[in-house]
Order: sequence, then C-alpha cells, then structure tokens
Amino acid sequence: MTKPFITTFALMTLSAAGMQSAEPLRLVFETADGDVHTYSADALTMTIGDGRLTVANASQTDKLDLNQLVKMYFTGEPAGITEASDIAGHGEADVFTPEGRYAGRFTSAAQAAQALPAGIYIILTGGNAHKICVR
Repeated sequence: MTKPFITTFALMTLSAAGMQSAEPLRLVFETADGDVHTYSADALTMTIGDGRLTVANASQTDKLDLNQLVKMYFTGEPAGITEASDIAGHGEADVFTPEGRYAGRFTSAAQAAQALPAGIYIILTGGNAHKICVR
C-alpha cells in the first residue's frame, strides 16, 4: 500500500503546486471512521514515517494513521487549466487523473481530450505538465 500511496501523494502534491485558486485551496483527508480533516494548502508540508502521515501548515499540525486514510482530495476552485488545443507540437502525451491514476498515452493532448471522459487531467508532454479540463 505504501508505494501506490506515495506515488499518488507525489502526483497530487505536484499538481497542487501549480494551482492557483479563486477561493483558498484546501487539502482534505477522510478516514475509515468517517472523520474529515481539512488543511489550507498554503505552506502545507507532509511527511510519512512510522505508519503515519504528518500534515502541517502555518496554523496546525496533525498526525494521521496511514492505514485509516480512505480518501484524499483538493477543494477550491483551481485556476491555471490549459486548453488542450493550446498544447501543440509536444508529441506523445501521458495522462493522469488528479488522484494519480494513469489514464493512458495519446499521440497528442488534443487526441487525449477527445478520447477521455469528462473530468480534470494532468498531461505530461514535452517535459512539461499541464492541467486540462475535458467537458
């Protein structure tokens, strides 16, 4: 469980680093017992050790048991989303969901946007990461 979680964790952290928001971006964790923990993404740090995730920002620090985490997501209105048609000439595009799941490889970002179901995706192409919204 640790390796997929760390991969997902890393991709979400990378995608959050490039986001700007109209309303404050928050990271939310839900646990198996139904508790919800919400943190401002501003100056957020996270470390993993001894089976626990330590989440800290300017106003709070918490330790969450990794085996109790069932969901992690961002809230807020992200900006910085690129139109797929604006990502041209970069060749093949690897696509991921915001949760870090691999959605496939496409010949271009435009092809990915046509083939994927509605949602927000992270496209890696030409050494750059772009966020797109498929409607």
